[in-house]
Amino acid sequence: MILKLIRWIRGYVVFAVSGRFPERFINLLNMNGIVYWDLLPENGGYHGTMLLSDYRSIRRLARRAGVRLRVKKRRGLVFFIRKYRRRKGLFIGAVAAALIIAFLSQFIWVIRFEGASGLSESELRKALSDNGFHTGVLKSSVDFDSLERNMLLKFPEIRWLSVNTMNNVATVEIREKHRAPEPPDQSKPCNIKAAFDGVITKTTVYNGKLETQKGSAVSKNQLLVSAVIEGTNEDLTYVRSDAEIFADVRVNKEFNIPITNYNITGADNYIEKSKANFLWFSFPWQLAVPQNGVEVSNFYTYALSGGEINLPLGKSTSHRFYLEKNEKKLTNNEAKELLRTRAALFECFCEPKSRVKSRDVKYLISDNNATLKINYILNKDIGVEQELVVKR
Repeated sequence: MILKLIRWIRGYVVFAVSGRFPERFINLLNMNGIVYWDLLPENGGYHGTMLLSDYRSIRRLARRAGVRLRVKKRRGLVFFIRKYRRRKGLFIGAVAAALIIAFLSQFIWVIRFEGASGLSESELRKALSDNGFHTGVLKSSVDFDSLERNMLLKFPEIRWLSVNTMNNVATVEIREKHRAPEPPDQSKPCNIKAAFDGVITKTTVYNGKLETQKGSAVSKNQLLVSAVIEGTNEDLTYVRSDAEIFADVRVNKEFNIPITNYNITGADNYIEKSKANFLWFSFPWQLAVPQNGVEVSNFYTYALSGGEINLPLGKSTSHRFYLEKNEKKLTNNEAKELLRTRAALFECFCEPKSRVKSRDVKYLISDNNATLKINYILNKDIGVEQELVVKR
């Protein structure tokens, strides 16, 4: 590809050779170091390709060999300029376009993020803009070391950040910190106390002294496992208690929903507004008169691109949908179904490690609200740690 480009810039010709001794002409070319290529036979001789500068110097060799030369094709920059030499505006426009492209390539027109899965892209863009890095900024005016350092100080959850530029595109590569959960301090003694009132059903003690037993009724904040262990010589040892204490606990929950709901639906029509973006400027392309009501907008931005290069020319479009508020009243069956769904979500996500032993369900439905009251008996681990302060 590069060789073809060099040949096109220097110019080359496709020539034909005919005569009595065309083989002698080839020998003379080789003896004088003349480069040629694509040499193919044809009727009465052959044809080949040669640089323009070499072709001008082989007339003498052709006379010595007794052959005739004929140019079949001319290719290259010199012939292109000669063909359009009278059209000065074309060359002026080409030079101006090259200068404009060279000037615009010094700016950043697209900012992309890679690896920022747990961070808000809008917050990252705002932080970059506060540090002078935004769309349309001159690349040479940005201190990338200072920018990366300030971003790391702004976002403690980022452990590594790098800003790489290619053409007019800046890629911000981010690696977030992976925080491991902090283990409890095993050097500090603690008791295990009851978080709820209940009846003990199962005890498994890994460390500490059990202060209750299966079948016992306990109250909230009652000591279940003690951190103080008495030795044979009446010596006291303080440990960090570790145990699983399961008990049947009574839990009362109440779920409420309004009977009258309001559905938000989008209107059939919408308003579209467009802007043309060029460099640092935006120009209204399409205007619309706003309507009354609540609106929701979607924004789309399109940039003109050539291959992987994004140009500072594009279009921004916003669609504004105006919402309508419709009143709807739930039937008794619909209200009960919603309340049952909420109760099921509570059991799945709020008490995932508990086992439901019984439910006492009661529905109360009025003109304005629907209420579901459930008295649960849950079997759950009721032990919670409480650090023990030892004064010596």
